[in-house]
Amino acid sequence: MLLAEITPASLVATSATVTNLAPQHLSVSQEVPLTGESLVRDVWINRGTLSMRFVSSVDLQTSLRLRLPELLRPNGSAFDQVLIIAPRDSALLNVDLARYRLHSQTGGFLRSLRAECTADIAPAS
Repeated sequence: MLLAEITPASLVATSATVTNLAPQHLSVSQEVPLTGESLVRDVWINRGTLSMRFVSSVDLQTSLRLRLPELLRPNGSAFDQVLIIAPRDSALLNVDLARYRLHSQTGGFLRSLRAECTADIAPAS
């Protein structure tokens, strides 16, 4: 099972039982609700941290790509990060959000962030 946890909400990226399989490519998108009483369309973040923990219970190395289209880096590009997770291991990613921007792609209020995850699982040897 491959689990991605985005504080304060959890996101299940994908799960698979694999044994002696060819390379696998898995993809999932999920809305991660934003909590709080303020509704925003566009906001520049002064400070804060986004903590993400990824856990793999797969016996094979996994390359995980996470994209958050509404979270823009200081250069204006969408947040996009690739992590390599060893077999049955975990990875912790802390993103310093200073100068990042939350921006609605539709022009409406942001009620959630879209998390797009793809995982490439190495072939069994």
